[in-house]
Amino acid sequence: MRQGAICAELCVDRVSPYFSIVLIYVFILGQTLGPGSVSASLAALSYPAFLRGTGAGRAQGMVRISTIIGLFFFPPPLAKIGLSRLMLVLALMPLTGLLSL
Repeated sequence: MRQGAICAELCVDRVSPYFSIVLIYVFILGQTLGPGSVSASLAALSYPAFLRGTGAGRAQGMVRISTIIGLFFFPPPLAKIGLSRLMLVLALMPLTGLLSL
């Protein structure tokens, strides 16, 4: 019975924005829990076929640049405010992006 309700929610023309946001988060969670690096599949799904190589390459470049930036900018706030508070600040960052929509 419950699966029917989920199917009905997915099959209607107007899906609530909150349900869409939950689906996006579940998809991204599934991407990060997979074996190895599967983040490139999200970039590959975001571009049409003729731009897919360029888009996925630029997305991977941004991932690598972000990793380098995080390597240099993560330790000072960690030493200043501690791990638990820093994780709270980092957890609130996607929320600010969501609220800006």
